[in-house]
Amino acid sequence: GPVWLESERGAEWAMRGTGARWITLAESWRERIPAALRDLVVRRSEGLSASSVRDDAAWYYPGGGRWLADGLDRLLEDAEALGLAVAGEPVDTARLVLAGDVPSAAERLARHFPHQVDRVYVQHDLTIVSPGPLEPSLDARLRGFADVEGRDLASSYRVTAASVNRGLAAGETAESIRSFLESISLTGIPQPLEYLVGESAARFGSVRVSAADASDAPARASVRSDDAQLIGTLAVDQSLSALGLRQAGPHRLMSRFPPDVVFWGLSDARYPVAAEDAQGRIIRLRRHHVGHAPAVAPRPDPIEDLLDRIAEADAGGGTEQAWLARQLEAAARAKETLTVTVRMPGGDTADYLLAPASVANGRLRARDRKADIERTLPISAIAAVAPAPAGS
Repeated sequence: GPVWLESERGAEWAMRGTGARWITLAESWRERIPAALRDLVVRRSEGLSASSVRDDAAWYYPGGGRWLADGLDRLLEDAEALGLAVAGEPVDTARLVLAGDVPSAAERLARHFPHQVDRVYVQHDLTIVSPGPLEPSLDARLRGFADVEGRDLASSYRVTAASVNRGLAAGETAESIRSFLESISLTGIPQPLEYLVGESAARFGSVRVSAADASDAPARASVRSDDAQLIGTLAVDQSLSALGLRQAGPHRLMSRFPPDVVFWGLSDARYPVAAEDAQGRIIRLRRHHVGHAPAVAPRPDPIEDLLDRIAEADAGGGTEQAWLARQLEAAARAKETLTVTVRMPGGDTADYLLAPASVANGRLRARDRKADIERTLPISAIAAVAPAPAGS
């Protein structure tokens, strides 16, 4: 639909180190180059340049035209992003990748990668600053209860009441957040952040969302709170109008949307919402869904597919007989004489010098030049035809 989902492979890739992520990207880039062209470029690696790659591609695929040129432009642009080219010209690392030695290329580039860090600065203004690329597992955990403000060599995050509530809804607790921050902070936990986490945890769950009872159909979600004033605020909040909340009592609202849609709508609007089951127990929801990529069926070679279809069509010899029939018809129109090889009942073959007269209903009518008689033969008995010997 309209939503991008990370694949299982993408989720795994994002949790790797910088070098491992680069290897995956470089291997994918290499696989996009046709094997024959890749081998041709590798053989000319000593003089590798953007112009030589284009010349080789044009020589190997003379009919490529504009499509080929656009594809090469994209490949070279991606090579630039991967550090395999500078100002459009391939570098030594690209030669290693093209030759299939991606680990050596990664080792050469790794010395230029910024060092990953496992410590951050937690500041009084509720921001968290990473002095370098944060290790993927720490970054993923921090994103669970903080919003990313800037992502660069020094990334920054901001903790808000809404982001803490999001983390609590996903399974964090005030104690787990404090413990995690203490383990990675170079500056401890400032009092404003300590206060925000504690207050958010205390307010968490003052609004509850659950599946509506069957008797409430067509409503699909129920919103409840012990605070009647808060329920009234939700009912008139224009930012929640898309949820179609309808009051069903002083402490209850109904919605026609599923509980998870209502939950995340309230969470995005910064309400201290929690999801619960039918027994009133808080359940944890995850917004991060992983898309399951379907297995791609291998595409058959079009030439092999064509030959297979021809072989199936000719399983009973129909194609061969049709070809012989056309040759015999052409000879009849041109009044030519042919050497016709006929399969005999015992398995032997015999050659006849025939002048075809007509072909109809799977049979050949022809004049035998040697015996000077007319013969009628089934085309299925004809093994081959050839021009008559000179002087016949």
